[in-house]
Amino acid sequence: MLKTKNLSLCILLAYLTVFLIMGIYSLIKWELVAVDRLSVAMILFGLVWINRKVHFHPIIALFVGFIFIPHEAGIWYFYSSPILNWHYDWISHFVGFFFCSIVIMDILLHNKYFSKRVFVTCMITLSIAMSFGAIFEISEYWGFIFFGHGEGYLGFGDGDNSQNFGPWENSSLDTSFNLLGSVLAVLIYGGILQFTERFKYMLSYSYTLC
Repeated sequence: MLKTKNLSLCILLAYLTVFLIMGIYSLIKWELVAVDRLSVAMILFGLVWINRKVHFHPIIALFVGFIFIPHEAGIWYFYSSPILNWHYDWISHFVGFFFCSIVIMDILLHNKYFSKRVFVTCMITLSIAMSFGAIFEISEYWGFIFFGHGEGYLGFGDGDNSQNFGPWENSSLDTSFNLLGSVLAVLIYGGILQFTERFKYMLSYSYTLC
């Protein structure tokens, strides 16, 4: 158990260190993406603190990185890829919110109330994830108002457009893919929990018959 706790902490600290270094480097170069990376570092710092309370499984700790890595990969190349372009933004939102929802649900399930109410936990997870998505999209809009064109989620750049209706369609589709990723996550995680609980019940019932 102690080794598992230490491994989860090491994984989270590794992510925190990488994003903090990249954020500081971007800030020194006065790049707008410094906001993205330092914001991620702050979130990871919060998750390190939460880990002291809930003790993430190493797999969940590993999943934390997949919330942010797709966006970082987009900044490095994929948002400006002539093949993917704004389509990669959809992938980034879908994958990011898939893993985000799993982490949120895992945190909630460490509470006794939620651990016995899987459906309620799934609904609250979706609500929290979509709230994060709404804050993200609103901050993108105000970022464009203040900073204009540029890299990062506060700047209007590659991946922030769409084929038919420009930024309006992009924002709507981003939110749609957030929802799709979150729904799939709670269906898979919730389904696994329900199956596990049912299996345990069937196993205990068979023992009583014996």
